[in-house]
Amino acid sequence: AKAYRKPYRGLTFRAPPRMAKVMRDAGFTVAVTANNHSFDQGNRGALDTLKHLAAAGMGVTGTGRTPTEAWTPYVFQKRGVKVAVLGVSVLRNYPVKQRSAFWTFVHRRKIHEELPRRIAAMRSKYDFFVLSIHFGVEYYHTIGRFDRTLIDKCVKAGVDVLIGHHPHVLRPVIHTGKAVLFFSLGNFLFDYQMKGSERSGLAQLEFVKRGNHRVIRNVKFIPLWRHWKRIPYPATGRKGRIVRRLMRRITRRYKTGTRFVQQGEALRVLPPTK
Repeated sequence: AKAYRKPYRGLTFRAPPRMAKVMRDAGFTVAVTANNHSFDQGNRGALDTLKHLAAAGMGVTGTGRTPTEAWTPYVFQKRGVKVAVLGVSVLRNYPVKQRSAFWTFVHRRKIHEELPRRIAAMRSKYDFFVLSIHFGVEYYHTIGRFDRTLIDKCVKAGVDVLIGHHPHVLRPVIHTGKAVLFFSLGNFLFDYQMKGSERSGLAQLEFVKRGNHRVIRNVKFIPLWRHWKRIPYPATGRKGRIVRRLMRRITRRYKTGTRFVQQGEALRVLPPTK
């Protein structure tokens, strides 16, 4: 919560330490701390974040006290199923001198080679691999060629699920049959509002392992709407229809064959028909 540096063009953020416990009490178990604001308060601020999250019982991926710690995925393990979550950022606000804190930022000139290589090197340790990546142009529903090429390479390296963030608005969901790609779920809890950014969503998935057989099933997109006080709540009725219609429209333009079937207020996400 301490301000260790002067604001950078008015975009230097910090939050009260008590919010870590608020997130944990709300049901969150892991925080992805790699993004363009990771070092807004310098190395000391990044270390403070790790300390407060650990004190609240939260897991972390994306930053660490060493490069190895930063690049170590958080692992969910239940009933013999190991699901790794790795947080990465393609974006930064300014050059960062990593001294006592480190992060998983990779420069865009290198990321097409370095990130798939790193994923492939660690993939065999886990049953499923989730990539949570901070990338993309803000407030655009479209996927840039750079981003799509990067994710295609990461899927080949072993990514099963993509969770993208930074655009602040929804982006397409693509189900290839082997991987499920949520390019952006919009804003969940954010203290800034632009037109269209109130439309958001949650991803719901089941990871199933039977012997050597592994499958992701019951994939759903659950519409949310952000209150004028910036608090998210389930989008039902007319607002639910608006969010579902938007997700169908922005996904359809990519002609991947991804199918949506409405189940209550949610959209079940299905791969292309064979």
